Amino acid sequence: MSTGLLFQANLNADKIYIDMKFLPDPVEHELYIRIQNQYLSTLYFKVTVDIPNWTLTTPADGQLGSVAGTQEKFFTLTMSRPKPSTETVESGTITIEAYSDSDYTDKVGEATLPVTVYFEDLESWTDVTIYDFNDGTSQGWTLSSNTTIENDASVETGGYSARYYYSAKSYNREGYIERSITLPNRNKVRVSFFLAFYAYYNIKIHDLSVLVNGEKVYDIPTTIVKGPVHYGWVKCAVDLSAYRGQTVTLRIRIYTQNTNTTLARTTKVWIDRIVIAGKD
Repeated sequence: MSTGLLFQANLNADKIYIDMKFLPDPVEHELYIRIQNQYLSTLYFKVTVDIPNWTLTTPADGQLGSVAGTQEKFFTLTMSRPKPSTETVESGTITIEAYSDSDYTDKVGEATLPVTVYFEDLESWTDVTIYDFNDGTSQGWTLSSNTTIENDASVETGGYSARYYYSAKSYNREGYIERSITLPNRNKVRVSFFLAFYAYYNIKIHDLSVLVNGEKVYDIPTTIVKGPVHYGWVKCAVDLSAYRGQTVTLRIRIYTQNTNTTLARTTKVWIDRIVIAGKD
């Protein structure tokens, strides 16, 4: 019997783009990991982050705990670093190790993912378009049902955002905003946006994706938020350089799920300050 680990990452896991506008100090970045244990016995997993300036903060010791044989679990990790003063690129690795014992002494396998982190000041780039909804309109974006432009939450004082709101018994629904956009004809093209969430009991917010012409270019396929919780603002940045100069349909979407079959539960998702930027 062979031992080892296979590291299968999300579309965007190995290249992390961080827009520096409104960036807190220290910077925090969340990683979502699904671990499937194909052994018949329980294994114990540990993660290490070896990227310059970054520290794993949750869990601080890297110990994820056990996954029973033939089972899987999802984990959310948090790593942080001081906010850089200028644009910078940092490369390193994230490693998952598997152990047969809870003391993490008998290692049976490991797998490593090379990771590059890009800090970018998108709003200072050559070509910049900002959709902040602060005029109270959708600014050309098509909104899914139950999505409206509201001023109950915004990343800017007195501002507006696109708000998805739904309350019902058992459901699994897609909320999105979508727009036809001509992207900058530059070597580097990015889109960034802010998200905030409200989830009541029994609510799951999952499968955050960015699609270009119906194809995923960014995704977090697992559950991001599980209610009850108020969560936000968080920021996402996505590389669209493969579509430079093209007129594309850009969709930002997320799914909300109420697992309660007898009681109506409320979900809210806010999307704000969408930035399209390009430079050579």
